[in-house]
Amino acid sequence: MENNSSISVPIRKSSDIILIGMPGCGKTTAGELLAGLTGRELLDTDLMIVRASGMPVPQLFAQKGEIYFRALESEMLALACRGTGKIIATGGGVVTVPGNIEIMRQAGTVYYIERPLEELATEDRPLSSGGITGLRELYTVRQPLYLAAAHYVIQFTSYESCAREIIRRQNQS
Repeated sequence: MENNSSISVPIRKSSDIILIGMPGCGKTTAGELLAGLTGRELLDTDLMIVRASGMPVPQLFAQKGEIYFRALESEMLALACRGTGKIIATGGGVVTVPGNIEIMRQAGTVYYIERPLEELATEDRPLSSGGITGLRELYTVRQPLYLAAAHYVIQFTSYESCAREIIRRQNQS
């Protein structure tokens, strides 16, 4: 019997697929699965930041501050959005810089992965470590920004369901 995850799924390659959402909602993991299903390259802006700065995101936040981090994040997003046909997993706060929303929407189709706050991973996430109360506050600020940036909202039920729904929507476009 053939494993479905090894089957390449054709989708149009003319634009990027950009994943946004709260920190820990599964953008990177869903992006990895999506890359495996479609054969597209995955770029993770948080990993790009780590490579560019030489330090993990929590350390960068602690040493350089959020303003520095957001500027570097915007730079990495612009780099990731050059060219076409990639999957781009963004950091949870990418939408807090207004120019980033325009960059993403021009580069491709933006998918907001919405996941219940109680299910979000918070370890090693500087702005999500305040427990459920801190997450609710962060969500209250960011959720309207995610909705403004997104072409589509994907309700998280599993990583595979997210990937399959994104493929379905890409094929409808």
